[in-house]
Amino acid sequence: MANELPIDISVQAFPLSSSWDEGTGKFGDSPDNTTGCSWRFKNAGKTNQWQTASYDSNVTGSYQIENKGGGVWYTNYSATENFSGQNNFDIETDITSIFSKYYDDTLDNNGIVLKLADDLEFNQSASVRLKYYGSNTNTIYPPHVEIRSTATGSYTGSLPELNDSDCVITLRNNKGEYTDKDVQRFRLHCRSKYPTRTFTTSSAYTSNNVLPTGSQWALKDENTEEMIFDYSSGTVINHDATSNYFDVFMDGLQPERYYRVLVKTEIDGSTMVVDTNEIFKVVRNV
Repeated sequence: MANELPIDISVQAFPLSSSWDEGTGKFGDSPDNTTGCSWRFKNAGKTNQWQTASYDSNVTGSYQIENKGGGVWYTNYSATENFSGQNNFDIETDITSIFSKYYDDTLDNNGIVLKLADDLEFNQSASVRLKYYGSNTNTIYPPHVEIRSTATGSYTGSLPELNDSDCVITLRNNKGEYTDKDVQRFRLHCRSKYPTRTFTTSSAYTSNNVLPTGSQWALKDENTEEMIFDYSSGTVINHDATSNYFDVFMDGLQPERYYRVLVKTEIDGSTMVVDTNEIFKVVRNV
């Protein structure tokens, strides 16, 4: 939810420099639920105030002079999302600079704080407000980190490349339902829609081609039409001696949802987005 925003606004992300307790309380709880952190305290039971003075190097905090609190974070690693006009204000920020420091143990992974730029953060007369869903939301929009590979793909085998933009691309092995612990290798069957007639003992419609190098796959939520995995260098389609293929780790998807498989490729200079009309569901592994 967004209220009273200026035309241009920035949301910044910084790695937190201190551990904290995640709570289960809600805004309207009465009495207050103190199972986790708050504006003033970083631990449950209203204990251990956020350190808002005498910071270490490259560490700062957000607070009003008369109401200190709000967390502490490193300032030398950051990411920024800029919004303008009638944006939907969904955040999709590249946090590689932060995540890489978690990965190589330069920083302890205490999570990431999102905040407005300082010109609004310290403006006590501003009433700008942005609200986002938390990880324990009952909706289908929990925040998540998406890790994308920069691999160029694996290409082996000698199947002919598809060179006809009037083509048919289908999934060969969609079981329709997977648990959130499964890893599924989807295989694509690709052929010309109207294959050239030849004298052969087998049907031309069973022949298989491979997509051009660099073709990509994507997943879209069937009900909301939100792109869950968008086309990127991390969703490159591979091929071997059998067919094109790509792997989906189901634990990266929200369970009890339906997903549609899409394919993007470039044939004869034209970029094509193909809806395979294949849908599958992810269920909880109980």
